[in-house]
Amino acid sequence: MLLLPTLITATYTLPNAENDMPHTEDDCAQDFNTKSTMENGASPCHLESFSPQELVDHKEESEELGGYFVVNGNEKLIRMLIMPKRNFPMAINRPSFQKRGAGFTSFGVQIRSARPDQTTQTNVLHYLSDGNVTFRFSWRKQEYLVPVMLILKALVETNDREIFEGIVGNASSKGSANTFVTDRVELLLRTFHGYNLYSRADARRYLGSKFRPVIF
Repeated sequence: MLLLPTLITATYTLPNAENDMPHTEDDCAQDFNTKSTMENGASPCHLESFSPQELVDHKEESEELGGYFVVNGNEKLIRMLIMPKRNFPMAINRPSFQKRGAGFTSFGVQIRSARPDQTTQTNVLHYLSDGNVTFRFSWRKQEYLVPVMLILKALVETNDREIFEGIVGNASSKGSANTFVTDRVELLLRTFHGYNLYSRADARRYLGSKFRPVIF
């Protein structure tokens, strides 16, 4: 819980012995040092005057509106609404993932992505038992699964080497010594070759052919 140091000065009002009228004695004042809960984004909060870039630099959301309390690491409103932090990936081990189909494991990475209009969409990367990774999202209340390598190829014009080094690092990096990661990235690239898609335009065209009936 975020706590704000608070100084409270209390005075006692006593009856006047001469005319029974209440009066306040100066020597009856006492100071109490305590702490009170602080609302995120309120004027005492150090985030209140930050620019969007400064908020990002402090690992906050660029469009942080405040107006809630942080209790035990969770954002809580008056109605005790607890939601995953926006645009923050969480690695989770959830046994129910295995029920989604053959080859699914309990491991995944979940992120609640926020659009510019502040609406959100929960996306999940699923780790499969054969080492592949698939991306799950929902559209019009229907869930869809797309190989993650297909999405990477469709986003930018790139090649296998750039993708490999972007995930693992170059040959001199510490990541290249992690054979578990390098083996999985190589598997993702080899599996994608089965689609016979060699450019960004090919990948976008393939995705468009699959989702055109869904979108339109």
